[in-house]
Amino acid sequence: MNTVLRMISGMNCPCRIGAGDDVYGPTSTAEDLYDALTQNGCSASKSVIQAFQSWYNANGGTPTIGVDGVYGPCTQAALQATLSAEGASGSAPAPCVSGTCSGGSYVAPSTSSTTTPITTTTVIPASSVHALTSTGPTTAEVALIALGVAGIAGGGYYLIRRHKKSRSR
Repeated sequence: MNTVLRMISGMNCPCRIGAGDDVYGPTSTAEDLYDALTQNGCSASKSVIQAFQSWYNANGGTPTIGVDGVYGPCTQAALQATLSAEGASGSAPAPCVSGTCSGGSYVAPSTSSTTTPITTTTVIPASSVHALTSTGPTTAEVALIALGVAGIAGGGYYLIRRHKKSRSR
């Protein structure tokens, strides 16, 4: 058996050195997960992912990660730390779920929605636009108003005179 006790990401573990057939510890578990992910992507076996998560936690991995069989951001970070400590040239594949890892706990992406203001549109007929855009009445409108006022005043004067005549009789 060609192994040596080494520190990996703050944990003591037996790790493979050389190309011996007796492979155990993080190298085997990490390699199994890495191979499963590179060959099968996010369809990698849940049991392979759980095996790595369990091993990582049992061997003092910091921070402790959830053993859920999901290759998320926490498991990716743990796999990358293990591979880096072993001097592996590759990078851990991207996680299969979005979100972040905080203290070993998965943090789902924000689901807060942005509020879209409600807007209304009022369609004004072209014939009415001048009333909204002009600064005052047109000459024709002034003339109509003047005739209306004159008619009311004239009619009122007539009624008053008639009323006075009927009282004087």
